Amino acid sequence: MDVPEGAKFVFFVVPVFLISIGLIYFFFKNDSTLNNLDSRDEQLQEAEEISGSQSNTEDIDFEEFKIETIEEGEGKGAEVGDEVSVHYTGTLKDGTKFDSSYDRGEPFTFTLGIGQVIQGWDQGIVGMKVGEKRKLEIPSELGYGETGQGSIPANAGLVFETELVSINSEN
Repeated sequence: MDVPEGAKFVFFVVPVFLISIGLIYFFFKNDSTLNNLDSRDEQLQEAEEISGSQSNTEDIDFEEFKIETIEEGEGKGAEVGDEVSVHYTGTLKDGTKFDSSYDRGEPFTFTLGIGQVIQGWDQGIVGMKVGEKRKLEIPSELGYGETGQGSIPANAGLVFETELVSINSEN
């Protein structure tokens, strides 16, 4: 039986062409699927990092500003504009000490309420009497905020054990 030339073409070339197209489709389809999976994995990893950093922020920050009087002082309370001298120990929420005037043997002196110190101090020292000791729990927005400072990380809540040593009134 003689097969015409056109039939040889149809029986050989067309099936090879169709198989080739099918293989190309299969490989490219799987390649894009792998790319989509890689992309999805990257998106999941980014989401975990974001949620992880949010939970870390909750772990290192305070929700609200708190003042606790540990020991009462005597005399009039410190007012905005007064020059005050304060002994303190500063720690992070987890207890890591980052600074202490006690270690230096000299209190820190500043003018209250004019922005020479973090807002938490300007608010937390007002009203203290000489000899008074307070514990201040300061949320990051009243401390060093999103930038941090030195060994203090960004968004860190701060704890200060403070003792008012003296008030030098400007009034």
